[in-house]
Amino acid sequence: MAMKQGPLSYRSINEVTVFEQDREVAWKTTGEWKGHTIVGGHWWRYVLTPVEEGTRVQHSYEWGRSVLPRLTIQLPGFPARMARTMPHTLKRLEDIVLSGSS
Repeated sequence: MAMKQGPLSYRSINEVTVFEQDREVAWKTTGEWKGHTIVGGHWWRYVLTPVEEGTRVQHSYEWGRSVLPRLTIQLPGFPARMARTMPHTLKRLEDIVLSGSS
C-alpha cells in the first residue's frame, strides 16, 4: 500500500500472520523505503466472535513487535490516534459486510 507520514512517502507491506476462517485474521505491517524495510513489525488483529445480535469484532494492535517504536508508534500519536479512528474503521467494515460487497 502507498502510505505517507508527514512529508515522507513509503510503502506499507502487509503479511497475513494468522488466519482462521470466520474467527480471526492478523497481519504484520512493515514500512519499506527505496526497497528496504525501515520500520514496522507490529501486528494488527481482528477476532470475530458470534453473539446473539451477529458478530462482535475485537481489534488489537500488538505494539511490542514493532521496530523503531518511537518512529512508528509514539511520533504519529498512537494509540490516541487509533482510539479516534477505529470506530470509523469498524463502521466501514460493518457497512461492507451488511451490503454484501467484497
